[in-house]
Amino acid sequence: MAASVAAAASSSSHAYADAPLSIGYGQTISQPSVVAFMLELMDPRSGDVILDIGSGSGWTTALLAECVKPGGRIVGLEMVPELVTFGREHIAHACCTACYHSTGTKRVNRPS
Repeated sequence: MAASVAAAASSSSHAYADAPLSIGYGQTISQPSVVAFMLELMDPRSGDVILDIGSGSGWTTALLAECVKPGGRIVGLEMVPELVTFGREHIAHACCTACYHSTGTKRVNRPS
């Protein structure tokens, strides 16, 4: 894991901040209140299939996956390869079996 991502992820001084936080590579995670508002507006339900573009750390991808259980699926796309790796680690840690996290390219193959 890249040093800038690791440093941002381990910073406990920002654990309760309602602000976007850097995850490195010029990217941030959205502030928690914005994510809560997004989830409220989206109203994801069991069985939904959702495309999460710019999935970065995998945080929102994993939250969405919890909302669409059982039977739903989340596909997270991220263009920064280091953040894809970072996001996959978070998704695996969250035991998120309904997620697929991939590098965004011109063609996206359907997960198996």
